[in-house]
Order: sequence, then C-alpha cells, then structure tokens
Amino acid sequence: MNCQVCKNPINTTGFYQELKERLEKAGICHSCDIWLAHWKQRNDDNVLRISGNHYIIVKDGTGLELTVRRNGKLQTVSAWHQGLIPEVFRNALPDNAQYARRIGVA
Repeated sequence: MNCQVCKNPINTTGFYQELKERLEKAGICHSCDIWLAHWKQRNDDNVLRISGNHYIIVKDGTGLELTVRRNGKLQTVSAWHQGLIPEVFRNALPDNAQYARRIGVA
C-alpha cells in the first residue's frame, strides 16, 4: 500500500501496534504522519520555517541559537531543527521567517 500523501510505500515494520494500525487506517506513511502533525501547529508562535527547514523554539536554551527576522523584527532564539520540509508539504508549510545576520558582531 502506498501513502495517500507522498505516494511512497507505507512500511510499518517494527512499529508498535497502535501506531501501525493508525497509519494503515489513515493510509499514510510515518514521515507524512509527522509532517501532518507539524502542519496542525503551523500557526504556533513557537514554530519557525526558514528556507524550507522546520524549527521549534525552545525556552530552556538547549537548541541551536538562531538569529532570525520574523514579522519585521530581529530576534535571537533557541530552536530545535526538525528537518527539511518534504516537497509535498512545502506549499502547506511556507516560510514564516528568514535567517538574519547581525551587522558588526563577530
């Protein structure tokens, strides 16, 4: 069976039973399941999408330090990189920020 979203084969080998059943019932692969969850959070203030990359801002400082421009404002955040957004999701998850560089900072 192929995924209804990306058309790749659905492989649930080694998945726990509940996840396996959910993916097979929905007709989607594990990757698309993850990206659909990101899509549901697309308007969350803690989500950054930059140059096709997906990040989530973390408050504990354990992520990558990024300086970004969002909503016309420059800000430095700590964020976890969640991966490159697959082509099939690029239109649904457009960029909402840009990487920025601080001028005059080494």
